Amino acid sequence: MKDVEKTSIKRENSIKRMRRRKRENNRYAIIVLVLFIGIGITMLFTFLLSIQKINVYVESDIYTKDEVLKAFNAKYGDNMIRFDAEKEKENLLEKLIYAEDIEIKLKYPSTIDVNIYECEPKFNVKYEFGTMIISGKGKILENSVIKENDLPIIYGYEPSVTQCGKFIDTVDEHKKEVFEEIISVLNEHNGNNIISVDMNNKMNVIINFKDGNVFKMGSWNDFEYKLNLAETVIEKTGKKGYITMIGTNQCSFRTTDGSFSSSVIGTEPVVVQTGTSTETTTADSDNPDSEYEWDISESSEDSENSENSGSSESDNFSNDDNASDYDYGLENE
Repeated sequence: MKDVEKTSIKRENSIKRMRRRKRENNRYAIIVLVLFIGIGITMLFTFLLSIQKINVYVESDIYTKDEVLKAFNAKYGDNMIRFDAEKEKENLLEKLIYAEDIEIKLKYPSTIDVNIYECEPKFNVKYEFGTMIISGKGKILENSVIKENDLPIIYGYEPSVTQCGKFIDTVDEHKKEVFEEIISVLNEHNGNNIISVDMNNKMNVIINFKDGNVFKMGSWNDFEYKLNLAETVIEKTGKKGYITMIGTNQCSFRTTDGSFSSSVIGTEPVVVQTGTSTETTTADSDNPDSEYEWDISESSEDSENSENSGSSESDNFSNDDNASDYDYGLENE
């Protein structure tokens, strides 16, 4: 019997058909994958990550939870991914006038936490149509014709924005810079001892204190340093009068309003060592209207001389209790 040899005949058409079937299978797989991805994305942007809970925390009783939720643009059921926290914050700050700051935190998959921090009225800003009450950050809280509080008044600011809930602004960039520096410093000083700040003239800023003292600080530059210097003079003199900056690191004190005149000084200064400071006092003890000039400067040489001399501390500022005019200076550190 003859052996039968089996052979396999591969037709060219069969190979092409297999390749075509494989390509079609790959195409179907890609379509299914894209379909599943599309369904997943659709679910994420619809009901899977929707807002289901909004927690509201208010610093005080200025607003209730219902009032905050009513001011919200976003509503229950809105998608978390589409929620714009920064835009919502701006919306709430404008609608909730007495909210100084707002924090919004997203807690996936469905919760939003909102923290409301209360505004504190800090300043009155007087302008041509009335008086605005603003917060320490410059948010407009009230706008009325009559001022009825004890907050410091700022004159000379020309606001371009006067709507409550907005932050105060002006088209004068230079005055904006001056204003921001003033409220920044007064926030730190608490501003309780100041009645008003007149910034009509940026080169001649005038501060009126509650104790009756008037400080003519000149340019607004080094505002904090000059204010500290004026408060030191007020503390040293214990009197009511006019304080005027002389140069960049000295100021004079007068019980009556007038310009500084160096010709008033009548005697040679006497130098007394006190610790690490040199106090230069000029006065005529027989003249009740004599003038005192203080120039306190610190140096290692003065400190060494003071230690070697062993001089006791004395306060030449009060040599003449009847004196009415003083000059006081501090070296710029």
